[in-house]
Formats: sequence, C-alpha cells, structure tokens
Amino acid sequence: MPWWLDAVCGEGAWDVVLSLDKEDKIEAALPFFRERKYGFLLIRQAVLTPYMGPILNYPRAQSKLAHRYAYEKKVIDKLVDQLPSYSYFNQHITPAFSNGQPFYWNGMNQSTYYTYQIDLNQTLNDIENNYEGRVRTDIRKAEQKLQFTETEDVDTFYNVNKLSFDHQRINIPYSIELVKRMDAALVKRGKRKIHLVKDAKGQVYASAYVILDQKTVYTLMIGSDPTLRKGGAVSFLISSIISAYRTDYDCLDFCGSMVEKFQRVFRSFGAEQQPYLRIHHKANTLFRLVNALTGKGE
Repeated sequence: MPWWLDAVCGEGAWDVVLSLDKEDKIEAALPFFRERKYGFLLIRQAVLTPYMGPILNYPRAQSKLAHRYAYEKKVIDKLVDQLPSYSYFNQHITPAFSNGQPFYWNGMNQSTYYTYQIDLNQTLNDIENNYEGRVRTDIRKAEQKLQFTETEDVDTFYNVNKLSFDHQRINIPYSIELVKRMDAALVKRGKRKIHLVKDAKGQVYASAYVILDQKTVYTLMIGSDPTLRKGGAVSFLISSIISAYRTDYDCLDFCGSMVEKFQRVFRSFGAEQQPYLRIHHKANTLFRLVNALTGKGE
C-alpha cells in the first residue's frame, strides 16, 4: 500500500522491486524501506509496520503445491536480484507467506518470530473461557471503576503510550509527528480507532491504537500508566476491544513481539501463537565489523 509506506517511511524513503512476466504483467512485488546510515545502505523494517515482505499474484490455474513453490522461487529470485546493493537487509514477512527458502537460497538468513492471534469467529463465551484466572480477576476489578472509551485525541494516546517506554528507560522509537502522519492517512480511509480506559475523574489508565483492515483487528500500540497498573486496566482494555469488534471482524492480531513479558500478556487471553519469518542479511564485511564494534547500523 503506497499510502501506508508514504506515511510511515516518508515520501521518497521507500521503493519497490517488481517481478514481471513475458507480457510485462506484475507477478510479484517487494516494497522496502531504505535508509542511509554511517555511509551504509540499509533496507529495514518500516517503523510501526508489523509485517512486510513479497506480494505475489499467483496464476489462477495453479493448483499443485509443486507448481506454487516453483512459482514462488522464480519470482523471489527476480525480486532479490533487483534489490539495490545494500549493506543490511531486514524484513518481517507477513504470516500469510511462509516460504523463506528462496530467500535462504539467495544467501539470506531467516529466523522464526511469533505473533499472537485470537479467532473472533468464536462465541464471546468461548473466547472468555480461554482467559487465565488472573485476567478474569483484573477485568472484574477494573469494571467496577473504569470506563472503556473512544477518542480522536492522538496526543493523549501518545503520552500514555510513551509512559510505558519511560518506565523502562527506553526512548520511544517513533515521534508524535510520525504517529500523526500515519494517523491522518488511516483516518482518511476509516481504518483506525483509538481507545482509552479511564476513571470517572478522566484519569487515563491505559490506551490502545487499533488498525482495522481486511477483517483483522491489529492492536498496533498499547500503553499504560505504570503507576496505575494494579487497577487491571490493560486486561480490561484488551477484553473490551475483543467485545467491541468480535461481530464485525475475524481475527485480532497482537502484532507480534519476541519480548517475554508481552508474550505472557498475549497468551493470558488464550491467543494462539502464529509464526512469521524474519529475513535478514548483513551483506557488507565492513558493515558487519562496524556493527560488531559499535552496535550501530542496524
């Protein structure tokens, strides 16, 4: 989606390579975010973008797996061959595409990452039956004094989200300007909601930035006030999102994380582990040396 990449990368900071058939029809595309750092060209995962990777246009008549795999290898070979000469490559591939072998055969490395998803086609009772006991207790406690609301206030969301990073003494990896640029693009297309959990006095306990796309609910960003976490606000927030969108969407995707403490939260809601691929490659010997010595570049 060019509009998305314009929003999160900035116009002119991304590109795409194409695989064309003999009639110049598009077989596949590989969009990528490019950045120059310390003199190196880096092809990186775009910020606030859970998944990227190849977009394939499969032949309609293709039915056999052998033909599918051969087609994937053919078009990915073409895509990789057209990439600019980079020092570093890193992309998180959408879970819908699981064939990392063509990238591996082109000298790249692959790692398995995980996101967590909840099937929203279940009954609400079935979904809630998969909640851990602690989650149920937190929700009951929060329901007594907190409210689940919707807002258009991006600044309030961002400030609460930033508190989670401040608590860990980590710089938030995206600016308010970037979030507002992304938000404007999503609002224009009716693809986002911002939710807050707050008390009767208006104090915000937790917040979530939700993207709605192709029958999937993505909880792109969730934040909370560390001083108020004992109130069960995050559990109440997530359960309220599930209840609000269950009838109109098929899946809730927590947008992946390899951080253990986040995984504990996701699994406590009965979310199912869903693997996806990280394809990465340090192609330049000097870059590998600089990165090893300084930790800079990636």
